[in-house]
Amino acid sequence: MRIYVSFKSLSLTFTVIGFGAVHLMKMMRMYLVLLEQRVSFKKFVLAYFRTTIANLLIPFKIGELYRIYVLGKITGNKQVGLFSVIVDRFFDTLALVIILIPFELLVRRNLSFPAVALLGFVLIILFGYRMFPSAYEYLNHYIIVNKKSKRSMAALKSLEVLRALYQYVLDLVTGRHSLLTLLSFGVWMTECLVLYLFADAFGIPCSLETLAGYISSIFSTSPSRLTQSYTIFSIVVLLIGMLVSACVLNSKKHEEGKKGEKSSL
Repeated sequence: MRIYVSFKSLSLTFTVIGFGAVHLMKMMRMYLVLLEQRVSFKKFVLAYFRTTIANLLIPFKIGELYRIYVLGKITGNKQVGLFSVIVDRFFDTLALVIILIPFELLVRRNLSFPAVALLGFVLIILFGYRMFPSAYEYLNHYIIVNKKSKRSMAALKSLEVLRALYQYVLDLVTGRHSLLTLLSFGVWMTECLVLYLFADAFGIPCSLETLAGYISSIFSTSPSRLTQSYTIFSIVVLLIGMLVSACVLNSKKHEEGKKGEKSSL
C-alpha cells in the first residue's frame, strides 16, 4: 500500500514539474514572438497567466480574443496583439498537426473533425503567407494601370496596409521559425507525458485514444473525465503561479521604492 501511494505521489510530483516545463516553453515561445516589442518581462508573465486561465475557462479557444486584447494593451499596438497570437497559434497548431495526423491515420485509421479543422487552419495560413507577395504585385499593378477612381485609391491604401501587416509577420518569423517550431514540438510531447502522469496520479484510465480525445475536446461541449480533471488542475496551478508572480513583482516594486527614498535622502 505504501509503495502504491509513493508511486502516486511520484507521478503527481513529476506532473507538476512537467506542467511547469510545458508552460515555461509556451511562455518562451510567445515572448520570442514579442521580443522586438521590448515588452517588460514582468508584465508579460502576468499577462500570460491571465490569458491562459481565460483560455481554459472559455470554451472553443474563444479566450484567444482576450489574449489579443491584453497583448495589444501591453505592447500599445492592437495589430501586434492580433498577429502575435496568430503566429503563436500557427506554430503550436503546426506541431500538433504533424504529430496528430500520422497518429490518426496509422492508429485510428481515420481522420477526426478536429484533425481536419486544424490541418485546414495550417494550410490556409501557409497558402496566404506564400501567395501574398505575388498577389500584391499583380493587384497593385492592375489597380494603378487600369483604375483611377476614389475606390481604386482606397483599394491601394488597403493593399498597403496588408503589405505592412505581411511584413510585420515576416519580421516576426524570420530567423526564429526553427526555434518556434522546436518549442512547439517540445510543448506537445511534454504535455502528452504530463497527461499520462496526471491520469496515473489520479487513477484515470489513459491510452492513446484518451490522449487523442483530449485534443478533440477543443471542439467539444462534453469533455472527457481526463480533460475536465486536467483543466481544473491547470487552472488551480496557474492561479497559484499568477499569485506568486504578482507577489514577487509587488515586493520588488516595494524594495525599489525604498531604495529610491533612501537615495533621495
